[in-house]
Amino acid sequence: MTKTAKFILIFYVLFFVLMPAVTALAQENTAAETQDASAEDLGVSDPTLLPDSPFYFLKEWGRQIRLTFIFNNVKKLELENKFTNEKLVELKKIIDNSSDPAIIEKATEKYQNAVDKIKERAEKIKEKASENEDVSKFLEKFTNQQVLHEKILQKLEGQVPEQVFEKIEEARERHLERFGQVMQKLENNKEKIAERVKNALQNGDEINSEILDRIKEKMPEDIKGKIESIRANVKNKIQERIQRKIQQKIQNNNSVETENLSQ
Repeated sequence: MTKTAKFILIFYVLFFVLMPAVTALAQENTAAETQDASAEDLGVSDPTLLPDSPFYFLKEWGRQIRLTFIFNNVKKLELENKFTNEKLVELKKIIDNSSDPAIIEKATEKYQNAVDKIKERAEKIKEKASENEDVSKFLEKFTNQQVLHEKILQKLEGQVPEQVFEKIEEARERHLERFGQVMQKLENNKEKIAERVKNALQNGDEINSEILDRIKEKMPEDIKGKIESIRANVKNKIQERIQRKIQQKIQNNNSVETENLSQ
């Protein structure tokens, strides 16, 4: 066999081995980018009783009763955060199923009020993350979920009627403002704040530059630079993860082909 023939043979072998892996990975990444964040991602169940129901007040009563019987401030903060997650999912479901501006605005206001309550509850906690492990654990989950909030709100802006676009934009602004305030209240280490944001942003398969920029703008000047510096780091981490996925796909395909040949 000539060198040219060998080269062509090797090329075709590599092509047919690598292409299925790359194609499958591209499909996975596309699905990940377009897939909505679910209620499960936020640690809550899919809501059935929504703010447009005349019986929604019963749900609110139940939430208040649950808070009444919790006496630890960190646990109360965790529960308030859960309620905020629930109200964002409720808002998303309302927008998915209704184009009535009044209903959407009502659900948006409930979400905004819940965001405010998290900040108020955080003010009652005296210890920082470095002093209380429960606070540190809360901030880790909180940061991941708040980045998801931004992704959801960003998408909702493109779904709502023009009459309530400004209301959703206002909700995004307030959410980011409260997010920054809670982070600064409970975490006094600027490098740690940037690290938490970095970890949350690199959970996906792409970096959302708009969200990173919006988070950065709500942080004090001495933290903005640290947030900006993570952009390249996040991109590198995401690229490394994608490369690992490609390698895993190639290995899996090779294993399948080897099994088929041996049969």
